[in-house]
Amino acid sequence: MKNNEESKRRRDRLEIIAEILDAAAKGSVKTRIMYRTNLNFSQFGQQIATLLEAGLVEILNSERRKIYKTTEKGNLLLQRLKEASWIFDEMGGRENLNTPIIKKQSNAYFIKR
Repeated sequence: MKNNEESKRRRDRLEIIAEILDAAAKGSVKTRIMYRTNLNFSQFGQQIATLLEAGLVEILNSERRKIYKTTEKGNLLLQRLKEASWIFDEMGGRENLNTPIIKKQSNAYFIKR
């Protein structure tokens, strides 16, 4: 569970985008994505419109529902956002056991997998 300080912190736009891309990775309906990302209808509408326009998410029509699915371009962005997050977490001293090992060599950070 997150500590009190972390849970009160506002998410930035990139965090929200990463959460939407992750929630839609395997294909999901709007309600499920909104629930997983803790967004209301208006916030979701604004964000998904931007992601659709950028080609990061696509809509798959299924019987009576719209399925939102992260595209290859979206998956690539999500991967890069996660890598950047790991680097900043490591630099900030917050160690996460699921992150790759990051080595610092003369002002450059390298991700060792």
